[in-house]
Amino acid sequence: MKKYLAFLLFIGPFHAFSQKAIYYPSAHQWEHKAPSFFNLDSNKIKEASDYAKVHETNQPKNLWLSQAMQFGKEPFSDPIGPMADRGPAAGIIIYKGYIIAEWGNPSAVEMTHSVTKSMVSSLVYVVKLKFIIAQVLVRG
Repeated sequence: MKKYLAFLLFIGPFHAFSQKAIYYPSAHQWEHKAPSFFNLDSNKIKEASDYAKVHETNQPKNLWLSQAMQFGKEPFSDPIGPMADRGPAAGIIIYKGYIIAEWGNPSAVEMTHSVTKSMVSSLVYVVKLKFIIAQVLVRG
């Protein structure tokens, strides 16, 4: 037992230094990597970003006009507060914590409406999927 403990005490520091540090992006500085770094098809990534750009909404960039066109017939549909014009389509593709594609200006401040249901349902799906995977692994 003493030999085993001495071996662990001797090997422990070497093992700790040999491990790769896990990458966690900071809030304001995400690293960019080429899709090829992850053996991803660069053409498919470009197709996805081109698809997003081509299928931008056809609503006017003037949000006052857009609001009136979509909700003008509804009671109490007048906006409260300022509304800024929106910019062109923008987005990023993140893979394993790295930005592998970016278009437009994702840092631009844009007005956001009605995203709560989409975000919550996406998170519920992820939690459900992780729960199902955990159950399969436990039953394994």
